[in-house]
Amino acid sequence: MSAEADSPIFSIIVPLTDENVHLLPFTMDSIAEQTLNSYEVIVIDAQTKEHSLCVFDAYRSHITRIYTALDRNLSAMLNKGVDLSRGSYLHFMQPGEFYISRNAFRFLKNFIDQNPSPDLVYTGCVLRHSLAPPQQLFKQIQEEDLKGAKVPQGLQAYWYKRDAVVLCGKFRTRYQIQGGFDLLCRFYRIPTLRKVFMRRILTDYEYRLPRAKWIIRQFFETLIILFRHFSLSKAALFWVGQNNLRFFRWWGRSVKAAFWKGGPVD
Repeated sequence: MSAEADSPIFSIIVPLTDENVHLLPFTMDSIAEQTLNSYEVIVIDAQTKEHSLCVFDAYRSHITRIYTALDRNLSAMLNKGVDLSRGSYLHFMQPGEFYISRNAFRFLKNFIDQNPSPDLVYTGCVLRHSLAPPQQLFKQIQEEDLKGAKVPQGLQAYWYKRDAVVLCGKFRTRYQIQGGFDLLCRFYRIPTLRKVFMRRILTDYEYRLPRAKWIIRQFFETLIILFRHFSLSKAALFWVGQNNLRFFRWWGRSVKAAFWKGGPVD
């Protein structure tokens, strides 16, 4: 963090595991290049092994705080990052996700200054898939989008005001994958929280073919979240009816693609 201010504008929270530590350079290089220095980087380390630490150690000078997590649940790790943060706005970045411009923080600060005190700023995003070319998504989120889970599922498109995250109860640890989607649903169920769309893409990510178990868990966690927030609403039931066959068809293609590429599928 720069010495420009004791309390940074942004807290970047990075959960680190043995599975993703080798992707850390993508994230940290893009942070180190930012032209606005009012930020801190908090790494929540899930006890990475010694052979991974050579990657980790290369960026220690750019990291404000390192915390060794005893609980490897992703939502619990992100909650610890929230507890340790001092920035006004929080951004959660998995290793492998990166800022596409060295002015990303400056763009966002200027946008926040023009839209006083938003509780959530969300941006456009890039959608990547092994069986299709990348797509750019620019869309303002409506409640119907949440009911259909038709929103960016990762956290990199969302910049949360810290106080609002605490007000909402942070991440629910019952969700290992979809804690971010659950938090977003809770945000939109509180009408007093101000959500603002920034029509710009600030992040991208290094695509990795997800494992079949991860895909299945994401699907069922999403289904549980829809039922918890929207009950047995017509919209949630419509989503199940319209998307379950497409989901399993896509899963089958992903497994087949991984098989022929020699990649892991479970």
